[in-house]
Amino acid sequence: MSATLFFDLDNTLCRPHTPFLAIFLESCAPLLASPLVDTAMLLQAWAEALEAPGHSTTAGCLARALATCGAPAPEQLVASCARSLAAAWAAAQELAPGAESTLASLAERYPLGIITNGPSDSQHAVIVALHLERFFRWRIVSGDATVGIRKPQRGIFDLARAMSASQPEHTWYIGDSPVNDIAGAAGAGWRTCWISTPDARIAAGLPAPDARITRLDELPQVIGQFE
Repeated sequence: MSATLFFDLDNTLCRPHTPFLAIFLESCAPLLASPLVDTAMLLQAWAEALEAPGHSTTAGCLARALATCGAPAPEQLVASCARSLAAAWAAAQELAPGAESTLASLAERYPLGIITNGPSDSQHAVIVALHLERFFRWRIVSGDATVGIRKPQRGIFDLARAMSASQPEHTWYIGDSPVNDIAGAAGAGWRTCWISTPDARIAAGLPAPDARITRLDELPQVIGQFE
C-alpha cells in the first residue's frame, strides 16, 4: 500500500524572515497604545490564548488575551489589528530550502496533507501566501471550526487519518517538534520523520522517530526506504 504523508507547517515547511514579536508589535500598535495594556502581559496572554482548546481565530485569540489582561477593546479595533497581524505574518513566511521541489516530487507519488496548530485564518493565510495548497489534498488547522484539537493530542491525527482513509502503519508525519509532531503522531500509531539540526537530541521519555532528516530534500529517499 502506498504511503500517505502529512506535514507540519511552521519551522518544517516555512520560516519567518521577520520575528513574530516585531510583527505583533506593529500590527497591534493601536491596541498597545491604550494605557490599560501592558505589552509583556498581552504577549503572555496571547501565547496562552493560542494554547486554549477549541476552534480559534486571530481576532478571537486577541480578544481573549485582552480580556485576560483586563483591557478589553472595541470589537472593530480588535478585528482590524487581527487582520493586519494575520496578513503580515503570512507575508513574512518563506519556504524552507528545497521545500517546493520536494513537495512537487512527492505529490506525484503520494497523497499529501498538512496538520498545523494555530488560528484558522492565520494558518490558512500562510498556506495560501506560500502557494502550498496546490500540493496538499488535506489542510487541517487546529483552529478550524471543524477541528478544535491541537497537536500533540491524538484526536487531530485520528481526524486526519479518517479524512485520508489511510492506515496508521502507512501514514507518515514529518515535523520539527519532538513533542507536538513526533510524539503526537507516534501516539496515533503513525510513522514519523523528524527534521532537525544534526546536533539536536530527543529528550528522554519521548519516542524516537522512525527516520530523521536535516533537509527536506532528503525525504523522498527516506520514505522510499520504507516501502
